[in-house]
Amino acid sequence: MNEEEARKKALEARDLYNLGRINFKQAEEMMAEYREIFNARAVEIAKKYGQKPQKFSVKMYIKYGK
Repeated sequence: MNEEEARKKALEARDLYNLGRINFKQAEEMMAEYREIFNARAVEIAKKYGQKPQKFSVKMYIKYGK
């Protein structure tokens, strides 16, 4: 699965969780692949600029994810 497909699945999980159709654990499982992609990219960017990477948080993505 590529980054765009994983992002769409994560957005779908966020929407389903907000509607109450799935629980938090199911949302976490649906977002697992996107988390791996996101964290790898965060590490790359952080190394480039000499910063600490901002890791993916399911709770924050559900609250603020776009």
